[in-house]
Amino acid sequence: MRTTHWKHITAGLAVWLGIAAQTLPLMAQTVTITVTPTTSSQPVGGGRTLTAQVTGATNPAVAWSIKGGQQYGIGSISVVGANSCVYWAPLAIPAGGTVTVTATSVESPAVSASCVVSIRNQIPWLTAVTPNPITAGPVTLTVTGSRFVTGAVVSLNGKALTTTFVSATQLTAQGNATAADAINGSITVANPGPSAVSTPFKLTSAVNVTVSLTPTSTTLQAGGSAQFQGSAAGAADTSVTYSIVGATDGSLGTISAAGLYTAPSILPLAGAVTVQATAVADPAKSAKAVISFQDPEAVKIGRFLEQTSTAPTPQTIAAVKQAGLEAYLDQQLSMPESTWGDAATATRQSVTATYFYNLTNGQDQLRQRTLYALTQIYVCSMVKNTNGDQWVPWLQLLSRNAFGNFRTLIKEVTLSPTMAIMLDLANSSKQTATNAPNENYARELMQLFTIGLVMLNEDGTVKLDAQGQTIPTYDQTTVREMARALTGWTYPTPPGGPYKLMNPSYYPGVLEPRPTLHDTGAKTLVNDVAVPAGQSTEQDLESVVDAVFLHPNTPPFICQRLIRSLVMSHPSPAYVSDIVQVFKNDGSGTRGNLKAVIRAIIMHPAARNDSSQEVTQGRLRTPVQHWFGFMRTLGFPLATNNVYGYEFIGMGEAALAPPSVFGNYAQLYRLPGTGITAPEFQICSAAEIVNRANSLYQFLNNYNNDISAWVNLAADPATLVGAVDRTLLFGRMSPELRGTVLEAVQKTADLRTRAITALYLTLMDGEFLIQR
Repeated sequence: MRTTHWKHITAGLAVWLGIAAQTLPLMAQTVTITVTPTTSSQPVGGGRTLTAQVTGATNPAVAWSIKGGQQYGIGSISVVGANSCVYWAPLAIPAGGTVTVTATSVESPAVSASCVVSIRNQIPWLTAVTPNPITAGPVTLTVTGSRFVTGAVVSLNGKALTTTFVSATQLTAQGNATAADAINGSITVANPGPSAVSTPFKLTSAVNVTVSLTPTSTTLQAGGSAQFQGSAAGAADTSVTYSIVGATDGSLGTISAAGLYTAPSILPLAGAVTVQATAVADPAKSAKAVISFQDPEAVKIGRFLEQTSTAPTPQTIAAVKQAGLEAYLDQQLSMPESTWGDAATATRQSVTATYFYNLTNGQDQLRQRTLYALTQIYVCSMVKNTNGDQWVPWLQLLSRNAFGNFRTLIKEVTLSPTMAIMLDLANSSKQTATNAPNENYARELMQLFTIGLVMLNEDGTVKLDAQGQTIPTYDQTTVREMARALTGWTYPTPPGGPYKLMNPSYYPGVLEPRPTLHDTGAKTLVNDVAVPAGQSTEQDLESVVDAVFLHPNTPPFICQRLIRSLVMSHPSPAYVSDIVQVFKNDGSGTRGNLKAVIRAIIMHPAARNDSSQEVTQGRLRTPVQHWFGFMRTLGFPLATNNVYGYEFIGMGEAALAPPSVFGNYAQLYRLPGTGITAPEFQICSAAEIVNRANSLYQFLNNYNNDISAWVNLAADPATLVGAVDRTLLFGRMSPELRGTVLEAVQKTADLRTRAITALYLTLMDGEFLIQR
């Protein structure tokens, strides 16, 4: 019943609407026309397409017509379709100089629109002027070319001459030439009317002006200056103007009106600039001089920055030059920390991206370099620490303590919820019939984080007993005792959460003590440190931290690892011993001052020996350091949300995701067949180095990565290779490598391929891969 009812209603509406449509009057449409363009300028004899758009008419067709200043000679129209035409200008300018082309609606003849066309003479062309050159005084010129019309005027350096029209291809002109005109003259021809002036025809100079510039070459350092003296001969005016070839800003230096050149603080990539003196009397005449740049501090500052940052940049090189090594180091040691984002919203990808971004772009480069070293010693891994909220507090912890006290670092690492999930310290409880303390953290605290497996001398060499055997630092009993002392800790309680004996994982904050889970019995810790019965959870933790902090192995164990990560993989015993003394006492009686230790490592004579050729003087860049080092030095931008997280797995370095607490490579790895410690070489197999090379080549070939600065140098292979040498190797490229790169570059004429080849071969050569 309801359905039938609605059918009747809708049928009635349809009838009503139909009746309304027939009875309502139609609204009248207004016809309009638009002509494009509305104005135009055309040379005589030239054509221009005009288009009309009609709206509001059933018939869009138009009729075209012309109105001008006279009845004839106003041009013609060629109709093209219903709405377009080509207007052809007459062969002579009509009276008044304009015509009006009108489009009129065929349907509504009262409606029209127009385009006003200005008719001008053609621009004349000049092909010859005689005599050429001219002399000062009265001159009569014959000008040859085309498109000349009656009334054309010849000008000499902008001065109109008395001109006679001979034909459309020849004019004659008379006037007076000055000495300046004879030296530097140009001729133009202007046909009557607007926009009909030829390009200047340069006359040969009547005198032979020569320019001299001294010195013809010189060598400067950054910020240095040199006085040039230029003069012009063969003209009354001997003055010159000075300029720098190719200069668009101050990046190539500056030169004064008196010829004083000042080099920039950041030397240009090409390693040289050209200054030019130009004769005022004849600007076509000039002389040039070449300024080569040398940086006697390039190796010193470059090596220093390789040890204190991910890589040098032109800006940091200039900063070190200005401040000096010691002052720059002070600046870095007090630089505010880079930020790590909000742990609550962090993801694995965002944490890894921020880690790479800070490593590459952070202003606190020494802190970032030290943090990278600490992540190789105090290893957490995304294999087990899977979520971003675990990683932000962990990286903040390492960053915060990078220049702090080692004892504080060890205590905070121990109480870190991130490390607690990595090595199972959280909710480790005292011995019961069904439970035993977890020994993972206790073992690695000693083996990997503080003292190692065997006793060391203060110079880092292995200590031997009377039988010539190594001396263990601890045994399984020690591990059990240390694990007992570390019982009774659980994850932090979330804000507003209830008290629980064993909290689930939660990462902001530090582990919380649970006295009922703690073993309060007497214990004997590492190095025979006795702990009395009845101590609290917190007191036993302090005893554990003190036991490893004060252990005689801790200074050489930690100092060796920091030296290896910052400066060289195989430091001498003397180098290690000197740094150990600073760890034991920073000069004010403080033990474990990492800021003092880092300073001593960087400024030690072994680190600052810029001329050493020892094979052990250096370390292999890890894939992460290699990649972000060249990006930083060459100025490739890195986004905060970069996606390089998986780039290095095939190169052997799963960044922040090593397979275990032992990291991506063993800290004591030695080159096969040698006694040389070189940890990073463990991830430098043939397959891994090929993966590095392939990824680098793909990166350089990506057109989104700007290498134009290098392409601009590639026309001269020697200049290109020299620039690569200075930028990446501080001028230390060996003759063998230089010859190899030059030969490869010269095999192609394509400038981009040349640039890629020079960068690729240098970046993948041992001279760059080894930080020396």
